[in-house]
Amino acid sequence: MKVIYSQIKKMVAGLTASPQEIGEALTMTGFMMDSFEEIKWLNKTDYLIGLEVRQNRGDCLSVFGIAKEVAAYYGLPLELPTAPDWSVKDKGFVNISVKATEQVKRVLALRISNVVNKESPEWLKEFLAHYDINSISLLVDISNYVMIMTGYASHLFDFSLVNGELSWLVNHEEQKINTLDKTTINLTGGELIIEDKENVLALAGIVGCSHAAIERTTTDIIVEMAVYDRSIIKKNSRSLGITTEASNRLSKEMSLEAADLAFQFLIGTILDNAGGQVETKVYDYYPNKESAKIIEFNPNLPSALAGIELSHKKISQILKNLYFKINEKDKSNWLVTPSIERLDIESAEDIVEEVLRLNRYDAITFNAPPKIEVYPNITPDSWYIKEKIRDFLTANSFDEILSQPLVSEKINKEINWRDYDMVITQNSVNDEFPALRQSIGTGLLLQVKEHRKKNVFPLAMFEIGKVFGKKEFEIIETESLGITKIGGNELSLKEFQLSVEKLLANFGISLVEYKKLPISNEAFNQDSAWFIMSGEVVLGVMAKFKPLTKDVKAYFAEIDINKLIDLIKKFSDEPLSTIELTNKLVSLDANIELSNGQSIRSYIIEAEKMMAENLWSLSVIDEFALEDSVRYTLRAVYCGLSDQAAKAEHLEIFSLK
Repeated sequence: MKVIYSQIKKMVAGLTASPQEIGEALTMTGFMMDSFEEIKWLNKTDYLIGLEVRQNRGDCLSVFGIAKEVAAYYGLPLELPTAPDWSVKDKGFVNISVKATEQVKRVLALRISNVVNKESPEWLKEFLAHYDINSISLLVDISNYVMIMTGYASHLFDFSLVNGELSWLVNHEEQKINTLDKTTINLTGGELIIEDKENVLALAGIVGCSHAAIERTTTDIIVEMAVYDRSIIKKNSRSLGITTEASNRLSKEMSLEAADLAFQFLIGTILDNAGGQVETKVYDYYPNKESAKIIEFNPNLPSALAGIELSHKKISQILKNLYFKINEKDKSNWLVTPSIERLDIESAEDIVEEVLRLNRYDAITFNAPPKIEVYPNITPDSWYIKEKIRDFLTANSFDEILSQPLVSEKINKEINWRDYDMVITQNSVNDEFPALRQSIGTGLLLQVKEHRKKNVFPLAMFEIGKVFGKKEFEIIETESLGITKIGGNELSLKEFQLSVEKLLANFGISLVEYKKLPISNEAFNQDSAWFIMSGEVVLGVMAKFKPLTKDVKAYFAEIDINKLIDLIKKFSDEPLSTIELTNKLVSLDANIELSNGQSIRSYIIEAEKMMAENLWSLSVIDEFALEDSVRYTLRAVYCGLSDQAAKAEHLEIFSLK
């Protein structure tokens, strides 16, 4: 985009900055100056400033838009030229229909009679030449001039050559059109066009056609200015290999509201320079009104992200210079409404960018780190627990499976061990699976049966997921872990039990007890089904699946992850007391052997009672499964005793067991 310095100075009241200073200021606010040229304009020395507009800023592909940016940067008032008032001879409208309703956002049109189309004046030719646009005739040149000034492209049609109504529609056939420069273009379908009853008059938003083109003899014209869905313009421009000044602008977001000013400026410029009489009222196709966006904005954010101090007063002034409206609800929450032509502003981050660029990018020091606010960790505890479970089980040769939470009522009844009712979905996508699973074991049980049919074992699997139930009128949802092992006669319950207990010990739960499961179901061997207990807390269930065959066994355990988390938190939240040690600690180990029916937890509780006065800690450090029993290694740490006294007490206590 190029701008003439004197035009900017005329529109920005009180501007004293030199052309070079303006070019530098625009560069440091996001519009790179890529050319700077001394020129002659209106018989005076002037300067042409070339800028790169890479952003989605259709408003800045215009002299008006750049003038507004300069005014905002310097905090000066903007005085855009206004169109003169004009009267309408008739009350009718141009005959128009818009059939491409998704692609056409707004159309403004009217008819002007008795215009005089002639050679353009020197000032207009000179202006267009600076933009590398050849002069054609007064009316055509005015259309191009207004596009450069406002950013809005327009089409002028010779009214006497238009046959019937003008229609905006999407082309659905293969046809050829001839453009204004006599180039033939092959249309294949999908192009947005303007046509009358007989001919295509324009490739909408890109280029006009030779039919109804403006000639020197033209005296009666239809003037139209439109805004389109930019994607259709970009698509047509690329597919046809045609890039024009019009398509370059209309392929960016253009404000529908600001089109009013541009259209008024176009009509006023035609009447001022070519004369004529406005014959019709303005036809205005505008089905979806553009509304101002309101964005929540924290004024502390620019300083935090850029690592520089920007006062709220400075930020407020920058936004007001950009014609943004501000409602300061409190010190950290503003409601900001961007100006109507700034369609690129959609979020608080966009507002931050506006503040930082108008404050100049070179004001951001390279050695100042962003003051990023540290947000609280919102990752749920269950995520970390589940990842740790996965790591442990996969390291111990278990494979993870995934199954659907929707199951049949039959398998729910077959494996459910909780005292919950079943949750049945409404309008189920599959009538065979209308229920939400009550146990994570539903998927594992199906896998066990399938692998048994194919004689694929030994096998170790697990699944993590949600299970559901209903108690009275409350729907209960919880995270659950299911574990299963399939094997031959070498697989024992004790081996499976140790796998589960090692997993729990990994989370600090070393004392586990088992309580007979009172609920019966079709899947479990009722003589080998227990609650998994930690103190009074029921963590889950462990069971042997009913015999698959004589030589194949399968065991199953399910752990309530939510209860596991509660236990872990309870342990971690226990207060730590500071104790001054006046005597050394004496650590001694003891091996004990308990039958399969005996509880290690009960044993430790009894031992702690006997050692209470001098006990520092007592823990299980190892266990080994024997045929009918389990051998445990306990570590007792004594405080306040000499080595000899500790050994004596240690032998006395554990010899009684």
